[in-house]
Amino acid sequence: MMPRRGFASVTAIGLAGLLAAGAMAAEQDAPSSFSVEDGMSVTLDYTLTADGKTVESTSGQGPLQYVHGRGQIIAALERALAGLHAGDEKEVTISPEQGYGQYNPSLVMEVEKRDLPVGLQPKPGLVFRYADEQGRSIRATVKQIKKTTVILDGNHPLSGKTLNFKIKIVGIEPAPPPAA
Repeated sequence: MMPRRGFASVTAIGLAGLLAAGAMAAEQDAPSSFSVEDGMSVTLDYTLTADGKTVESTSGQGPLQYVHGRGQIIAALERALAGLHAGDEKEVTISPEQGYGQYNPSLVMEVEKRDLPVGLQPKPGLVFRYADEQGRSIRATVKQIKKTTVILDGNHPLSGKTLNFKIKIVGIEPAPPPAA
């Protein structure tokens, strides 16, 4: 038979272990004390709608991760997320001016097929990049194909649209420093 003192010591050690394990589990379950601010790596789930239609969603894709303050998402959205914590949900509406700008008809152009990048097989809806006369990279969407020409649209597909985001912050942690 074990002496009484030994039993009490074993019980105290066991109880201390249970309390420590419980404290560690509580720490792991506790929400992060970090908030969305510059230099933080933010993981979020979102659904973006425009004109009542879903444009993008992380549903079934896995969350989006970005570093706050590095211009990796729309500036107006970045400002709206500042100060949020893991678990927070927010709906954000962004005007065309704060999103991708107003639709600019002057960015729609008709070009000769022979002037398209070599090997490009144009079809309506195709998005590609090309260099303009000044060497700038231009993104264009093929809108229409004619006999010898193609109608291209240089506007962002979401230009002129009000963007509606439903966001849930999944996690926040310090980001690694930017690559030099």
